Amino acid sequence: MKIFFTLITILLAFIIPSFIDAQVNKQDSLALVDLYNSTGGLHWKNNTNWLTVNPVNKWYGITVEKNRVVEINLYFNQLNGSISPADLSNNKLTGSVSPGLGNLNILENLNLSHNCLTGNIPATFSNLKHLNFWI
Repeated sequence: MKIFFTLITILLAFIIPSFIDAQVNKQDSLALVDLYNSTGGLHWKNNTNWLTVNPVNKWYGITVEKNRVVEINLYFNQLNGSISPADLSNNKLTGSVSPGLGNLNILENLNLSHNCLTGNIPATFSNLKHLNFWI
């Protein structure tokens, strides 16, 4: 009987965290699916686990904390296409706005309001001639 309870304890130690990790905010998940579809995810250099049954935190380049996506790192991953209007308002984003966003020359809408961002608007944003920007 003691061995049975030990085995159950070991199994639960591995199973329960995987269910907890599998949880992610629905809006975050849908935004990632949209990013994948609009930037040619099928042809990315690395799209490991994207749009699979694996938890979002197992998708290449995605970091999840407390059921929210906190980082997307798809650096040099051959994304191609357009990014739909970005609404990142009412989150807990911190730090400064990335100057790299200024390279998204077809970006038309970017809403970063109601976050905890600091610093100045990057000079690269002058490249975005059609940008509607809220901060």
